Amino acid sequence: MRLRPLFASLLPKRTFASVSLVESAPVPVGALPSLDQIQQSLPNAVAAKIQGYPALVTIGIQPTECDFYFFRFLYLPGVQSLLRPFDSSYARYFETGRMAYFDQIISPHLSPSAYADFIQARAIGPILKSVSMSFPTTSPPVTYPDTITIATRVPKAKLKSDRFTQETIIVSHKTGDIVLEAEGEIVSFDYRVGKKADLPEDVVAAWETGDGGKAKH
Repeated sequence: MRLRPLFASLLPKRTFASVSLVESAPVPVGALPSLDQIQQSLPNAVAAKIQGYPALVTIGIQPTECDFYFFRFLYLPGVQSLLRPFDSSYARYFETGRMAYFDQIISPHLSPSAYADFIQARAIGPILKSVSMSFPTTSPPVTYPDTITIATRVPKAKLKSDRFTQETIIVSHKTGDIVLEAEGEIVSFDYRVGKKADLPEDVVAAWETGDGGKAKH
């Protein structure tokens, strides 16, 4: 005897309203929204802070990446303010901004094959050498719930023949404050021979078009 149809017949029937999807500016699966979409969604206080940073990502703070997550059901005074992202979560935010910089600033000015060779380390590609992060003491810490915008740039003074430094700031939408300042040194590495190498000329040209000619650092 098949019980599923029997039980199904006993359940109340539910109807769902149809939902129309916005088709004006779809975001491809696995891709980031366009820079225009991100910029238009920013609060004024956040938009003022990220001036001069051409690569942007906006994400929501997740409770599972915060301290005291398992105490969130204790409705006690002050518990909500303890839901602060782990330090390791900030490393992930930095990495998100770092990769967004390549996708938003470098990729549009390279051929698909040249960008794939560079970013997938098929020949000469980037390798992260070091990261430094600091939390401004004048800003309150991020707490859940909140949304943050991660903004990244490469100053001209920090672009060398075989490396560059990415500067990143993270801005809280709740307070409008910069809550993290970070730098990552990226070295150009020839994965075919296992040695440091000069940055490919087309990558430098892509930087000049996408970042170097726009931002004032």
